Amino acid sequence: MKLIIDLGNTLTKFYVFNKKSCLNSIVHEAIPDSSYIKDLFHSHGPFESAVIASVVNQHHILNDTIQQHCPLLTVDHTTPLPISIRYLTPSSLGVDRIAAAVAGHTHFPDNNVLIIDTGSCITYDFITNNGEYLGGAIAPGLNMQLKALHNFTAHLPLITLAPDTPLTGRSTEEAILSGTVNHTIAAMQHTISYYRNKYKDLKIILSGGDRIFFDKQLKISIFAFPNIVATGLNEILDFNEKL
Repeated sequence: MKLIIDLGNTLTKFYVFNKKSCLNSIVHEAIPDSSYIKDLFHSHGPFESAVIASVVNQHHILNDTIQQHCPLLTVDHTTPLPISIRYLTPSSLGVDRIAAAVAGHTHFPDNNVLIIDTGSCITYDFITNNGEYLGGAIAPGLNMQLKALHNFTAHLPLITLAPDTPLTGRSTEEAILSGTVNHTIAAMQHTISYYRNKYKDLKIILSGGDRIFFDKQLKISIFAFPNIVATGLNEILDFNEKL
């Protein structure tokens, strides 16, 4: 049994893995304290090992408590990986993107892979069929776009995402949704088209909390991968335990 921790910009996600299978997932809206971690080990453990990936700096709050219960691997750009990183600035590469790349290559080891992760930011990550991570792109996520329109204008309201987005907005709220969701879909389609023109055996993976706004609208063959970061972290943990 292994504990996988994905500490993101807005949520802390815990996953319980047994070998390659995810048995349970727990989402926490803030960085939990030591008592929460102890309760987690009591209710879901014991764990033979744990791995943590954090895009924020507060992960040390969790590390000491976890290490009292089991060995902990903290993933960063220096961690040994089953893929090769060809990014020009690896120290600034988000560990969530690294983990997603590992999962994508593990799932499609003989293909070029483009991973689109739709969270606080929308990230594009490309891995070759030789297991080389080359990089990708980072764009504002849907909610970030909505907040920016509200915060940097005088009168536009802050709205929430809705499942049905019209092409032609007939109110200010609908116009904001159309401009946010439909334009992001168009950007995704063009990005995918560029990659497919260059890499003929390309596999597309769609992941992240906002993927429901895109998977039906994207008229392409894609593979939904809800827990791609957790799966990648599990692979990284297994890889390091075998070294």
